[in-house]
Amino acid sequence: MADGALADSLAAVRASFGEVAGFFNDSPWRDRLGLPGVCDFAFGNPQEMPLPGFVAALAAKVTPQHKDWYAYKGNERESREVVAASLATITGLAFEPADIAMTSGGFGAIAMMVKLFANPGEELIYSVPSWFCYAPIAHLAGVVPVTVPMRRPFALDVDVILGAVTPQTRIVVVNSPHNPSGAIATAEELKALGDGLERINAGRSRPVWVLSDEAYREIVFADGAFESPLRHIRRSAVCYSYGKRLLTPGQRIGYFAVSPLAPEREAVREVMFYVQMATGWNFPSALMQYALPELEKLTIDVAAMGRRRDRLCDGLEAAGYRVTRPKGTFYVLVETPGDEDSFCDALSARDVFVMPGRLCGIPGHVRLSLTASDAMVELALPRFAAVAAQR
Repeated sequence: MADGALADSLAAVRASFGEVAGFFNDSPWRDRLGLPGVCDFAFGNPQEMPLPGFVAALAAKVTPQHKDWYAYKGNERESREVVAASLATITGLAFEPADIAMTSGGFGAIAMMVKLFANPGEELIYSVPSWFCYAPIAHLAGVVPVTVPMRRPFALDVDVILGAVTPQTRIVVVNSPHNPSGAIATAEELKALGDGLERINAGRSRPVWVLSDEAYREIVFADGAFESPLRHIRRSAVCYSYGKRLLTPGQRIGYFAVSPLAPEREAVREVMFYVQMATGWNFPSALMQYALPELEKLTIDVAAMGRRRDRLCDGLEAAGYRVTRPKGTFYVLVETPGDEDSFCDALSARDVFVMPGRLCGIPGHVRLSLTASDAMVELALPRFAAVAAQR
């Protein structure tokens, strides 16, 4: 990067996201994307047509009903009411529409929360392995990302998280269900974290907040159960995306929601709009907000995805792989037999594309997305077996 020509923060953004960007924009996966015979497990992209109800909900609202149908939209009343009612049911807390900020997907909600609570130089803590965008979002805001390890096999290590809190810490991320392991935080873990943060915050003028990344909240299999962090942590907020439950990541709608239990609830509600405006009019499109009452009723077939999970995991284990069977999310972690890069290359040569684990902070693994079709799973399993037999 040219010295002095660009913002200083971009060097850290590029360093933290460079490998993911390279994989997304310039890799064998990108070159072969969508071609016949390709088995695409790399990202959580749909490999089948969208839900008919999703298409119908948008189609019902696309025709303008008045001259302002596609005018500027902010936190529209009906959207906020739908979300507040949904969250009240999920958490048992008295959410109000004013607690909700409608955002451009989960990305927009997370970026908004960082801007709401953290000054440049302050810290955001998250557990690894992890989604690969927390660090670049923090860096662009001048916030310092701090990583802590999860307990194996994949659970929040509450003592390690609390031990990592410093006077500069402002946000702790809880991602549950967890990308990439599929683990789900328990009530006991969340209560311990909430109690610990209460003790820490009692002596602070700038408290620590919990960012509850719940993008996969509805993607929970029969052997899992989601527990809301907001039931156990007062200073907390939900950052949510509808793109996962609907499997439509290209149509952006999500939200930020401050907990009704937060002592600073009113102060947060007063400034949400200003942060959304100043971060690039961070609101969903008019069409997505109009459709939200119907979209809120929809979720992809999680039972079918659970059957796909079991078929994939059973097949990989039969071929000799060590697999983390998720309780939620789209993802399956697989330990690589031997070197991660050569393993990924061997799969790529057979038109099977997976995400290298190091992109998620877990080298020696690969991440497979269950958004692949059943046909792709059946096509890929013999190829996985062939690669395992050669290593």
